[in-house]
Amino acid sequence: EEFAGTATLNSSRILRHFSLPSLRKFAGRGWLLNPYVSTPMTALDFPALEEFHSDTSVGLVYRMYQRCTATLPELRIMTGQGWLFRECGSVGKPWTIEAPALTELAGGIIATMTQCDSLVLTALERISGGTVIAQEKTLPALELPALTEISGGTVINDCASLTELSMPELSEVTGGVVVFNCGALTTLNAPSLRTLKKGTLFQSSGKDTLSLPHLEHLQGGIIADRCTTIPTLELPALTEISGGTVISDCTALTRIGVPALREITGGNFCVHPGTCDLSRLRCFHPTPDYKALVAVRGEDPQRDFIFPALESYGAAYCYLMEFAADCMGEYHVRVPALQSALNGTFRIESTLAHVHLHVGKGPEGRDLPVNSKWAYGNTERNRQCHLHVAPGFRSGLS
Repeated sequence: EEFAGTATLNSSRILRHFSLPSLRKFAGRGWLLNPYVSTPMTALDFPALEEFHSDTSVGLVYRMYQRCTATLPELRIMTGQGWLFRECGSVGKPWTIEAPALTELAGGIIATMTQCDSLVLTALERISGGTVIAQEKTLPALELPALTEISGGTVINDCASLTELSMPELSEVTGGVVVFNCGALTTLNAPSLRTLKKGTLFQSSGKDTLSLPHLEHLQGGIIADRCTTIPTLELPALTEISGGTVISDCTALTRIGVPALREITGGNFCVHPGTCDLSRLRCFHPTPDYKALVAVRGEDPQRDFIFPALESYGAAYCYLMEFAADCMGEYHVRVPALQSALNGTFRIESTLAHVHLHVGKGPEGRDLPVNSKWAYGNTERNRQCHLHVAPGFRSGLS
């Protein structure tokens, strides 16, 4: 009924079937089954196993390379550091793994370095630790139809062939990493995930376009971290950023689709010109640790920047635009709909570029050189900035 030892069976060349019909709890310090790699075994049966826990990196089955179906119909919870299956299956001989009653993954790994064509986890509701599957090379897709909450651990880790992850009921991510080092992934199907509070969705993953079509609010965590090969990130439903980070060290990105983004009140979302459409952004009130919304590099050919819907600006510690030291020439920044600015201060960082800030609607007012009231910091560095204010602009902008 309970296994707490170090080994049950080791190196059998002739075993075809293995069953422990009364085993209910695994708490071992070593592997339960390590058959000879060429054993003809094709079936494993643990019909009563309900609980798996191990404080060391050990597990149920280690190094069994023949095609096999492994069924754990009563397994309900996994904790600890161990694994169920490790280095199982081989080329042309994938495994089928079924744990239809597993509701919580709090630790351990279900399968690692195992080639499988099917992983059935129809009842898994919560992941608070551990990993569902790691270092897998043949599984094309994974569906977790009952998963609602991720608060720790990793869903998939280093799965080279996996292109799609489906979690239709996932509504909350408060920790952990959803996808790590899965270079072929193109689709994360999570239609119920509206808010990201903590944790990371994509890390070192993605091949072409990564898309989160239903995410509306970013309150914390990271959407894409070190995804150095993806050119496009699509967030068509994202309306508000109040915390967290949209992208971090995604060096190949040329487009970030945020057509519905209206408010930024915190977090970190710094983009380069031409990668992102901010035409619907109405409110920019970031927190003090926010540095800049748009960072202009010297090689960017764009010279005219417009924020047509921006009405309220409250960035006392942040730049709307930051121009790198190698930016030279004339640049124009236009905010035709601006109605208010916190403390009357509008921040743009420029070292060598001639920057013109156009505020309000209608014909432009006179060209005002920067002065100590308008410039922040060293006025010598900002002497090439100019302020254009439309007649009738009510705000006391300096």
